[in-house]
Amino acid sequence: MGAKDLYKLFISNHVGAVQAYREGRMTIRQCADMLGVDYFEMNEILKSENINIMPEPEQGLATLLPELEDSFGKNP
Repeated sequence: MGAKDLYKLFISNHVGAVQAYREGRMTIRQCADMLGVDYFEMNEILKSENINIMPEPEQGLATLLPELEDSFGKNP
């Protein structure tokens, strides 16, 4: 697979991830995993697409803090 094909695949995945989030079929974290970016990068992608960031209902404070710490590399 050449660079041009990889770029097309990335763009296709980007559009698909953004649309899935917009429709509520995927969480930010799922979209980030799909694109190979972190949570904060996915937030920036969504903001660049003028999509309001919705809180993820399954994320309570008990899970949010450890995930944020993981993103910053504070947890092993």
